[in-house]
Amino acid sequence: MSAHRRFLELRRRHAQEAWLAHVRDPARGRVVAILADWFVGAIDLLPSSIPGQGMADVAAPVRIGDLLRDQGFGTLAASLEAFLSSGRAETDPAPLRAGMALAEALAHAVATRPSEPLVRLAHWLLGLHGTLPHPYSVALTERAQADPRIRFAVRRLLRERVRTFNRDPQRVALCASQAPMARWIDARAETGDDLRGLWEGGLGHDEFRLHDSLHFDCIRRLDARAFMALLHRFAIPGPVANLLQAMSWQRHLGDLASLLRQAPPVRVQTNGMVVRGGLAVLLLGTAARKLQELTRGTDDDGQPLSRLTCAAASETEDAIEALVEAVFSRGDGPELARLWLSRLLKEDTTSNVWNLPLLPLPTPSPDSQGRSIVGVLVQALASRLPQPVFADDELRATDASQRWPCLLASVATAALGAEAEDVCPPGALLARLIQLDLVQTVDIDRFMTNPDGIAADIVRCALRSEPDPSAWFEALWSSKAVALSRERRWRGDDPQAGYDACNAALVAVAVGIVFASPVAQPTGAQQTLFTAVNAAVAGQLLAPTRSDPGLGWHKARRACMALWPHMFAARDAERSRLLADLLRPFARPTETLAWDLVALARAGVSAEDIGSALRSLGHDPAALIDVILSDRARRGEGSRVTWHETHDLEALGRAVARR
Repeated sequence: MSAHRRFLELRRRHAQEAWLAHVRDPARGRVVAILADWFVGAIDLLPSSIPGQGMADVAAPVRIGDLLRDQGFGTLAASLEAFLSSGRAETDPAPLRAGMALAEALAHAVATRPSEPLVRLAHWLLGLHGTLPHPYSVALTERAQADPRIRFAVRRLLRERVRTFNRDPQRVALCASQAPMARWIDARAETGDDLRGLWEGGLGHDEFRLHDSLHFDCIRRLDARAFMALLHRFAIPGPVANLLQAMSWQRHLGDLASLLRQAPPVRVQTNGMVVRGGLAVLLLGTAARKLQELTRGTDDDGQPLSRLTCAAASETEDAIEALVEAVFSRGDGPELARLWLSRLLKEDTTSNVWNLPLLPLPTPSPDSQGRSIVGVLVQALASRLPQPVFADDELRATDASQRWPCLLASVATAALGAEAEDVCPPGALLARLIQLDLVQTVDIDRFMTNPDGIAADIVRCALRSEPDPSAWFEALWSSKAVALSRERRWRGDDPQAGYDACNAALVAVAVGIVFASPVAQPTGAQQTLFTAVNAAVAGQLLAPTRSDPGLGWHKARRACMALWPHMFAARDAERSRLLADLLRPFARPTETLAWDLVALARAGVSAEDIGSALRSLGHDPAALIDVILSDRARRGEGSRVTWHETHDLEALGRAVARR
């Protein structure tokens, strides 16, 4: 177990001991009453900003420690003063127990007299230790549940806080200066909210950090309708996103589903602006982030969990099912589900937020292997979505950065959805959408090098029914649209040729590489497909052009090199000849050969095998690598061979020289 893990476990155990000691204390009620009365009586004397040195420095007529000593609680007074001033709660349960009593008393004070100074004090106090919000929230919820007048008073306080935020945000939140904020709110009123900003948590939500999440959470638990009404009162989405993110949904993901049913309809323009209904998007974004946090959990050794075990996943899958049911119960359910699906696929292909590998879709793994959270969610959405009738038009109308997720969403609904006679087969749909030549190269880099991702699973599902994968690829590669895409780049006539340019040929190659990637033992069909894809990549790199073929094709070649050892590992008798054939087109001292050798070495091909293959082609391996390294040193920063690749080449050169 890591040191950090041991520290967290020690703190959790101390907090549990402190809470049990506080609950079992026969004087608990009396202590809480004394402290709550002190809060109510002293709150008017508190300064407008809580001093950073601790509440013990507040200039009240009677200090809280002295009050406890006068009532016969001298030990508790000393522990409380230690908690407020020295921070001993991390290692000593006694001060933490006193802090919990103080948090519970503050909740009683807020219930008795809801006011902004007490709310501000609660924010300061609960920030002293991560375990204090629990007793505060439990006590406040119990009091509000027992007395409707308290619920009404807390709601009224929060409505006033929302009104104050809309009028003067700096009074109740950490936010930007007034003038830029006013212009931002006016612009939002005219154009709507940016969809991408809402998915990511609300435009500038970090600048609108409220200190009332526990109080909003209390109202949510007691009256969801009143909670939604409070959220609707905010003039901008930033504080709403922040409040939703701050709440503890881990054990209440199903609550998000009930809130989602109450959220107003979503309306999104083609330019990605949300005209209305942004709250539903914020709720789904919150659900996605909380599910992501589950995948970032750690095991007993502090290592990240890539997936939940089947036993632990059942509750999460129930929450996912409730969320998906809530989405499709809405009038705008299909539209909202497709937005959410595209967003999930966008995150999977541009970052590593889900901490995967994923399991193949659509069939879950056996009980002994566990389940992927995002795999369950994507499958639940795609299986219920109707296949878009005008997928081509939808892809053309989509923003350039969203076209790859949009293409995947269309293919996923065709591959995972209910079968129908009048729908296009998923393999044919995938080929048709690729031929539109609308996907940017930058969007498929991670997809091409990540055969375990959700996007790769979708492609494999789409092409699983193809009787001859290599024939499918060859037909796509020789199609008019893909041929024109290659021709533009051969001639250098494309004014947008570059890293961000659209390239249907490269997308076709990336799809072929991923589909050829073996999940377990490679099949003969996969090996045949790999040979066809690698030949296509080599042809692009060897074709005469006016300019460099681009890093996209070199990345495709490196992906092929990394895949080759897994594709032909079982054919040891022919391994040397196959490896020689693989290296033959680029067996000369170039950057391409440098990348080939590094990719093979990193994929596990031994220096002996690499040396034998180069010797069979008539080259001295050590001398060839020396020439590459000399050219790298001569070109310096002008070389595209990185420092890490140079280091690997040097190690490979030393290894082959010893053979």
